[in-house]
Amino acid sequence: MPGKCKFQDSWLTKDAFKEWLVKDADDIHFARCRACCKSIKLQTMGEAALTSHAGGAGHKAAVRKLLEGSSVNDGGKMNGSMNRTEDSKEPVAICLQRGALDRITGSWSDLHHSPTSHNAEQQDVTFPAAYFTAPGSSRLMGQRLHPSEGEVENPGCRLAQHEALNLSRLEYQQRTEALEQQHQMKMLEWENRMKVLAWEQELLRDKRRAARQKEKAFRMKKAYYKARLRRLGEDVPPSSSSSGDEEEKTSDLTG
Repeated sequence: MPGKCKFQDSWLTKDAFKEWLVKDADDIHFARCRACCKSIKLQTMGEAALTSHAGGAGHKAAVRKLLEGSSVNDGGKMNGSMNRTEDSKEPVAICLQRGALDRITGSWSDLHHSPTSHNAEQQDVTFPAAYFTAPGSSRLMGQRLHPSEGEVENPGCRLAQHEALNLSRLEYQQRTEALEQQHQMKMLEWENRMKVLAWEQELLRDKRRAARQKEKAFRMKKAYYKARLRRLGEDVPPSSSSSGDEEEKTSDLTG
């Protein structure tokens, strides 16, 4: 019945609505779309309003963005756990590398201060291959030789700027789609009002038709009793009061 629709909890489990439909905590005649961030009026159309909202192009794009955002968040959590694991391995490799570097430095100083340091064969120092092939060794040497590379290039800032630009574009698109969806909802609400008005006019015509049928039945019944009285030999003079009563009854029925 128009004007009597309320929110139904069973809508939250339907495949067409469960990804974006949220119950309005303040008014049972409204629902909320968490993808478009807007309110949907249920009082006049009910579930048809939700179906109409779900069919809009702006709503579909917003739902896709919402699902993509949730998948990106899940992927970010997995990447964060992997990065923490790699970060925990790096300090161990750095400690091993520093120990090897200290041993190499000590052996070099011993050879330099030894009495036989003039011998070229003893001055040839062989660096252990494990130091150069150990995981993260190139990173440690790069940090010692070029300490300013981390300061010159910061990919985190570029990533943050890129994400901010994407977010602003997404907000602009969502606002445009929300305005378009609001216009469509107003048009649907106007069409629904016209349908209700036509329904009320049809109901009024049915009432008038029923009143005319009652009036016709009353006249037929009156004529039947007059004919019966004449058949019994009684005179039934026409009276103005009876016609006046008939007109009053007719006006009451039509009113």
